Amino acid sequence: MDLLAIFDRDESANTLKSRIEIPSREFIHDHDPWYLAPAVISIDSTTIRFKHLELTSHDRLIGLDGAISKNPEDTLLFRAKNIQMNGIRILNNKLSLSGLVDGNVKLSDLYTNPMIISALDFQNFTINDEPLGNGSFTSVWDPMDEAIHFETEMRYGNLRPISAEGKLSTTNREIDFEIETEKLRLKMF
Repeated sequence: MDLLAIFDRDESANTLKSRIEIPSREFIHDHDPWYLAPAVISIDSTTIRFKHLELTSHDRLIGLDGAISKNPEDTLLFRAKNIQMNGIRILNNKLSLSGLVDGNVKLSDLYTNPMIISALDFQNFTINDEPLGNGSFTSVWDPMDEAIHFETEMRYGNLRPISAEGKLSTTNREIDFEIETEKLRLKMF
């Protein structure tokens, strides 16, 4: 794939700026055709900006739009539709996640006071090959508490193997939450 990368110096701030232009591209992954939309990524000393970085295949989509910067008004939007997570490993490969994910996550003010607003749905979700079923994760900003309130619930048949709700204070960076489990196999952790 050919990319166009443009580098420039901001004389007033004595910093380097880059702009990467990504042309549209079609490719095959796991026997499925995927389309990469034309996109632009701009980088300077304090900002990474994504403009329409998007992969699609049939009814599946994964995308990034927006910016990560020191400006608390800048927002990065992650979108997923019918994306299969197969064996995604996190926490030094201690946790393996699998399942189908749909939804959005908005990130802002990551440098000083991180804000995460989300609405995600999961199908056939597993952790370390232990099924948790279908469920959701939502988080919203509460200006009165100056906290991000979150809630998650997974359902596996008539069971609710895990549910949690709580808040993350952005003023003192403390987290307060309750977790309930029902016949959750702890060996997964």
